[in-house]
Amino acid sequence: MLTIIDQHWGTFLLCGIGVFLIVSTYLANRAGHSGVPVVGGILVAVGFLISPVKWLALLGLADYGVAYLIYLYITDFKRDIEFKKVYRREGYVEGREDRDHKLIVRVPEINEELIRPYITNSAYRYFVPKCWFAICIDRNGRRFLLVDSCRKNEAIKIMPFNGDKIKVDGLKSKNRPMTIELEITIQ
Repeated sequence: MLTIIDQHWGTFLLCGIGVFLIVSTYLANRAGHSGVPVVGGILVAVGFLISPVKWLALLGLADYGVAYLIYLYITDFKRDIEFKKVYRREGYVEGREDRDHKLIVRVPEINEELIRPYITNSAYRYFVPKCWFAICIDRNGRRFLLVDSCRKNEAIKIMPFNGDKIKVDGLKSKNRPMTIELEITIQ
């Protein structure tokens, strides 16, 4: 028994840490936190890939974060297509990054403030509250905010974005009403 541990200590170490991360991420997610998705599954897979029983590396797929990444990729692709349809239909000008400005995103209900690069015709995704939005400019130079609240049978809303601040109400996270405040500032 001791010789097996001596020979495959790396496998035991990586798989042990991986299983710990998978379980702790699952428990954190149930408590409303993110944990460390995918990392545990990668460690389990690598642990078994350095062992003689390589097919057990498939157990790394037990980390639900792997399936969730695939789901996110598919939904990102679909949402991107929907936003591009609106860009074409409304005649918004080509998107670009404005390095002289930054976008500040505030969610007052959770006391969060994020600073993002200011890019037009680029969809930003948020998990709390769950929504997508994009800032677009039409041919006349007017600014608009496109908001997808991720609810079934609800189209992307188009709101005029006059000035440098806008507040979006009517969003939800775990059935709690939430708002997002956007502000465009000079760097």
